[in-house]
Amino acid sequence: MVTGWSVLRFVHVLSAAVWVGGQLTLSLLMLPLLRRRLPVEVRTTVMSSVGKTFGIYTAAIFLPLQTTAGRTGPGGSGRPARSRWVRCSARASSCCSRPRSRAAERAARRTVTG
Repeated sequence: MVTGWSVLRFVHVLSAAVWVGGQLTLSLLMLPLLRRRLPVEVRTTVMSSVGKTFGIYTAAIFLPLQTTAGRTGPGGSGRPARSRWVRCSARASSCCSRPRSRAAERAARRTVTG
């Protein structure tokens, strides 16, 4: 089943992959090729325009996608939802063990909270 959270996570990862892939393509493929093939006057103009274009795409597309998709949690609260494991470990009890007595539960809460 496809949920909104899985689509959001997919968009976030895809956007990060395209952004990092673009950076690697520019620095590992384009720059060495341009340095070898073009004269200095043309090379500076081409490299400057490619860098500015990629910067515009980064500011207009990749940065908003990354911040929006990365900060929006499954509950839409702006932060990721805490898993059951985190809630259990925060109470200093195991979710899978037998229930504690009320006194033991209160003592455990006092130990965790203060």
